Amino acid sequence: LRKVRFGLDDHPAKGLAGNSSQQNLTKQVLGDLLRRGVVEWLAETFVFRRNSHFMSDQRTRLLAARWIIPVTESPIHGGWVRIKNSIVVEVGSGRPPRPAIDLGDVAILPGLVNAHTHLEFSHISQPVGHKGISLTEWIGLVVDARGNASDADRESSVQLGMDELIRTGTVLAGEICTPPCRYAPPLHDLDIVAFAEVLGLSQARYEERLEAASQQLATDEWVGCSPHAPYSTARAAIEAAVKLAGRYDRPVAMHVAESPDERELL
Repeated sequence: LRKVRFGLDDHPAKGLAGNSSQQNLTKQVLGDLLRRGVVEWLAETFVFRRNSHFMSDQRTRLLAARWIIPVTESPIHGGWVRIKNSIVVEVGSGRPPRPAIDLGDVAILPGLVNAHTHLEFSHISQPVGHKGISLTEWIGLVVDARGNASDADRESSVQLGMDELIRTGTVLAGEICTPPCRYAPPLHDLDIVAFAEVLGLSQARYEERLEAASQQLATDEWVGCSPHAPYSTARAAIEAAVKLAGRYDRPVAMHVAESPDERELL
């Protein structure tokens, strides 16, 4: 980003910079777009959802950059993106079909998706355990780390993790959470699909978790269900969790075969 020169005096966006205050605003907006990844292409809708007035009107805009990375095809060197009514409608290579806002030596790419997060552990600066640790030892350390945290600690850690996701260009996360799952608004730059975790080998334990998950799914359409893992969740609980998700047409996430010990168990 340090290499980018806006060159607003002779830029196609000159009309936005008629005086020094407008020019400063334009630089600020462009800088914000660069820092945040410029374009959010999410799933198949390619919705551009920035709050800046720079992109909020209903006109067609063209952004050019040294690299365009569609992901569904090879990177485009010297490409452009066309945005109409706040939706990305076309990408291309070579000279844009009309004057474009040239962002310079940067790459325009989709927002990142982190499909599996545990934001309540965001305060931990180093991985739990050490190389070669057994699964049972590691689980004990994770349980200790979770048990020693207060509700305030967990909320602070979740917020820390959300801020890090936004700062690093992530626009969608699949979050494994212990109900009740709460995320402080606003989330203008980040969508979270939460998976209410269900675990327990005893009937009393997993029925308690199932009830909490059921209440969460009934009140929040952005919540799925996560039977934790085969080693920590009774088969009846796993089946009940999958049925619960199916009842509300929600996704399911599960930890499966993440270590040699788990593969042996399965």
